[in-house]
Amino acid sequence: MRQWIRKRSRSTIRLTATYLAIIVGVSLAYSVVMYRVTMREIVLQLHEPNGTQKTIVGADAHNFEFPPDASMARADSIKGKSTLRQNLIILNVGVIILGGPFCYFLARRTLRPIEDAIDSQTRFSSDAAHELRTPVAALRVRNEVALRNPRLSLKQAKQTIKDSIDQAIRLEKLSEALLQLSDDSKDKPKSEVHLEDVANKAMNLHILPAQAKQISISDEVPNVSVLGDQQDIVQVISILLDNAIKYSPAGSKVVIGGGKDLKTGIIYVADAGQGIRASDVPRIFDRFYRADHARTTDGTLSYGLGLSIAQKIVSQNKGTLHVHSRLGRGSTFTLRLPLSNI
Repeated sequence: MRQWIRKRSRSTIRLTATYLAIIVGVSLAYSVVMYRVTMREIVLQLHEPNGTQKTIVGADAHNFEFPPDASMARADSIKGKSTLRQNLIILNVGVIILGGPFCYFLARRTLRPIEDAIDSQTRFSSDAAHELRTPVAALRVRNEVALRNPRLSLKQAKQTIKDSIDQAIRLEKLSEALLQLSDDSKDKPKSEVHLEDVANKAMNLHILPAQAKQISISDEVPNVSVLGDQQDIVQVISILLDNAIKYSPAGSKVVIGGGKDLKTGIIYVADAGQGIRASDVPRIFDRFYRADHARTTDGTLSYGLGLSIAQKIVSQNKGTLHVHSRLGRGSTFTLRLPLSNI
């Protein structure tokens, strides 16, 4: 941790120094140009005794010899040159003093998104490795125990194979979820999608899990057309329904409804389940995040990836996904997508 902090500090200092060097370089170049131009103007204002003007440019302006009868002009010129030098020195010192904090602020502003992306990627890799380690370890242990058992019966062997298949399916689902989260495609072909149709398709996928817990699903989705990818929207609603059924008590009710406003079509999934703590709400869309009460739900297998995938899909379809929840009183997830006729 300390090494990472030191590395960040060095990166910030290097970038700050680079920005400051650029600003100081520009300031010095500006000062040189201003000095030369001003000196030329001063010389051009001085006239020869015969009334003719002597034009002196470039380096000759610094070594110009004034005639004896131009002592007053010479004195004014020397004073002007001295004042100009002082002003330019003050300007460049001010640039260095004031530019330092500004460059540091600019460097931090530049590096912060990069650091956040690195932190997010590091957490993602660590969490993915942890989630993969559990089923792999379980798979290996079960097979090693079965292999070392000299009295392994056919029934036990079949059970071991069944458990191995279950773990393999778990790994497959986790791999698919990780691949979907790593998909950076943003521009997907959009078409007109009827919310009533996608809601029906999503509900058909969860009839059996709902019946197993004696949970009724109330369909109140109106016939509203939105712009998006139909398969994506079905997947999002399916994820929301899966969570609603998973964390709702047996015999409860899940409502899927919707509507529209001036620019967006709306579809929501509401349950009467255990709800989400207020402190957990800001993080439920984070990858691999599971609230404590979700982790301890009996018989529930969850990686904490469903809502992250849903949020990413919604973002790719130019929509928004929000949640309103109260602990012990259920949750309502609301999906908004642009209307197809605007």
